Amino acid sequence: RRRNFQVGRSLHTVANSISCMKFHQAKRIRQVFIEKNEWLLPQLTSGAIIGPLCDNFHSQYEVLQYERFQITVGDFFETAIWVPPLFALAAIIIGSLALVLDDETPNDVQRLPLFAIFAFIAHYWLSGILSQEINAFEESSILWPLAFLLYYFFDRRPSTFIAGIVTAVSGPLIELGLTHFGGLYHYITPDFLSLVPSWIPAVYFAGTPAVAQLARYYYYSLSPSSPLMIKK
Repeated sequence: RRRNFQVGRSLHTVANSISCMKFHQAKRIRQVFIEKNEWLLPQLTSGAIIGPLCDNFHSQYEVLQYERFQITVGDFFETAIWVPPLFALAAIIIGSLALVLDDETPNDVQRLPLFAIFAFIAHYWLSGILSQEINAFEESSILWPLAFLLYYFFDRRPSTFIAGIVTAVSGPLIELGLTHFGGLYHYITPDFLSLVPSWIPAVYFAGTPAVAQLARYYYYSLSPSSPLMIKK
């Protein structure tokens, strides 16, 4: 009886914990998307601006080639008309994951995360450079450690790590659809399913700390009345 009582008590505790987690996540989702949604527009805009700038590196270094809807400016800039909205959507998804999964109010979002953003842009640029010099396996062995270093230096939260893994997996899957079914572009030397390079998940993961920190900055700085507002 005593053992059964202890088992029942343990199950009850677990059930209560799960219930509290669900309530917390539901509350956070409501706050992020409904009550305190001032961060959405600047996050969208940032993604739409930074995305094509990064994407241009892959165009210039012949990592990929667009099939339709290209936008070119001389010989130094090339992207596609659908790239800004796609990166804007990615910025919202990654930022939302980080905000909803955060366990506590961060205390380091008072400033725009410029260093994290520049580090991600540099990582993106490096991926284009390396694609011309070494094979995909060697490039992955360089880009992944650098991506983890970006996470270590700029945002060591579990929520960001989870968002990074989700992005590193879902990003290439979306690209498989865009290349194979959409026919919007193709990679020059793909080695994964002959559609995307195997090192591209590292680039997705590397961008997550910057995007997550940017979302936190906008969310807390533009929502001064939020109950989660950091104490000045």
